[in-house]
Amino acid sequence: MPINKYVKDYKLENVTNKKGRVVTKAVYVGNYYGFRQKGEALKKAKTSLTAATAAGIVFFVTGISFYRNTGFSAQYYTLIPFAACFLPLLYLAIAACYILRTKDDGRVTNERKDKMRDRVAKSGLGILILDGLAVAGIAVAGILKAAGTETRNFTVNDLVFILSALGLLAAAGFAFSTREKFVMDTVAGPDDAQDK
Repeated sequence: MPINKYVKDYKLENVTNKKGRVVTKAVYVGNYYGFRQKGEALKKAKTSLTAATAAGIVFFVTGISFYRNTGFSAQYYTLIPFAACFLPLLYLAIAACYILRTKDDGRVTNERKDKMRDRVAKSGLGILILDGLAVAGIAVAGILKAAGTETRNFTVNDLVFILSALGLLAAAGFAFSTREKFVMDTVAGPDDAQDK
């Protein structure tokens, strides 16, 4: 059963199943939505979002893999925001999968529309904010190192972590910039198509 936000998009119908029992099913009666962009422009937008999401995942996994507790980047104000990017990155990947699975001329429900377009914008912005905090933490650690307050040595792992944080920031910014390419408009539903 749908969550409360989408409950008006459904009505309950009693249907007889194969065993002869009467079962109550939720039937979608709300508006259907389709992509405003069509053809090559939509294909290009889907490719861009997929590439940005895949690059973000690679940069995140690389950054976490090369993080060491003894290095220069081993500061709570660099690691915690970077690690917190996991959830928005997961939501971005789910939204990208939804978008890729939707045909160019396909119809989606109101709930699916929200899960696709809104998650791209919100997840991209969330990663930009969190990873931006991690990059700012790296800058603070660099300033402390230059001032002589930070005594930890700079290692190759720190360089990879820094490059990964910057790469994730760029990938999230690119994914966030694609959000307007997935605008959806109301299209004819199955009942409308039968009436015409």
